[in-house]
Amino acid sequence: MKRIKYLITIFTLAIVTLIACACGQTPATYSVTLPETPVGYTVSGNASVTEGATYTFTVEIANGYEKSTDFAVKVNGNEVTSATDTYTVENVSANLTVTVEGVVAETYAVTLANGEGYTVSGNATATYGSDYTFTVVIANDYEKSSAFVVKVNGNEVTSATNTYTVENVSGELVITVSGVVNSNDTNLGGNENENEDQWWNN
Repeated sequence: MKRIKYLITIFTLAIVTLIACACGQTPATYSVTLPETPVGYTVSGNASVTEGATYTFTVEIANGYEKSTDFAVKVNGNEVTSATDTYTVENVSANLTVTVEGVVAETYAVTLANGEGYTVSGNATATYGSDYTFTVVIANDYEKSSAFVVKVNGNEVTSATNTYTVENVSGELVITVSGVVNSNDTNLGGNENENEDQWWNN
């Protein structure tokens, strides 16, 4: 009987010791991997989280970028949602990997103002941060006068050819051209002066 009581006592102490160790055990710490080279957004959050805790991080969209219809924030491949830019993962039990999809550069409208004697050609939209190229072609029987100028949003742009470039677009573009004249009118004016000179000399 004493032997049995002794074994029971030893077993009880062992159980108590195991419970005490379990209760005093330090919670595990898990790593958090955030996007390394995000384009158009930033993700902010701690690099680690304690087991059983709630992990919070933020996703902020940069100026000139927007969420597309495919926008999604995922943790370990599972989408998480939020009404704001702050996201939470509750009761963490493993390492976390945060990914963001569907952030795209904004697009802006381009107004091409064609007129008599010339044609302006280019895409109807421009993308934030990119270069926008367009051409100005002078029609037959027309030419550039001394007042010829091409402007984008009221600012003059120049080119050695008929192709113009707007670098690092950041908003809507309005392209205008002025100073294109009819070559026949110009020649006619010159002939009139020549005839007048000839008549005067006679």
